[in-house]
Amino acid sequence: MGRISFFRLCLCTSDFIPLVLLAAHRKSITGQMKQILQTDRLLLRELDSPDLAFLFSLLSDPDVMRFWPNPLTKEECNDWLQRQRVRYEEHGYGYWLAINKAGGEPLGQAGLLQIEVDHRSETALGYIIRKAYWNRGYATEAAAGCLEYAFETLEVSRVIAPIRPGNTPSERVAVKLGMLPERTVAFAGFPHSIYVVTREAFSNAKRA
Repeated sequence: MGRISFFRLCLCTSDFIPLVLLAAHRKSITGQMKQILQTDRLLLRELDSPDLAFLFSLLSDPDVMRFWPNPLTKEECNDWLQRQRVRYEEHGYGYWLAINKAGGEPLGQAGLLQIEVDHRSETALGYIIRKAYWNRGYATEAAAGCLEYAFETLEVSRVIAPIRPGNTPSERVAVKLGMLPERTVAFAGFPHSIYVVTREAFSNAKRA
């Protein structure tokens, strides 16, 4: 797994002005980046500048980026990282770094994004896993943790996952999480199938 549709959202220059101060405020008194959630095998925390090398190794991989417009350069990866820092401050969430609790190494990223689809503000789920860790259930586990956070902590009413047609691995993850295809739309310059799960449906599935 690990392929994900590309959420290319524009960021104006002014977004970068307070980043040094914002990063300082996001760190705990121990100097560690804010931890968001844990699953059985994973820890998800906010991204920080030292994570750039890992992000570049992940987002420059042509196989991982097959359903994105293109693999990212190091400069684009840095822009992407800074975009998450702004999202943390503005919304309280974004893409988070997924870390293997057993070994301590990062293996991907997953999280929630506030996006606009068909002139409607939506909370979107995203997940992307390093190729060496595909087919081990990490994407599903990380994404499930993000959904639980969205519904139980943020208390949103629904979460979507825009997925490019043909991205079968991402579709499988969405279906495992109880998400259903709602419609196909043009998003970020490409057609996307919009998979959806509501808080009620997610809660019912957990109780089943």
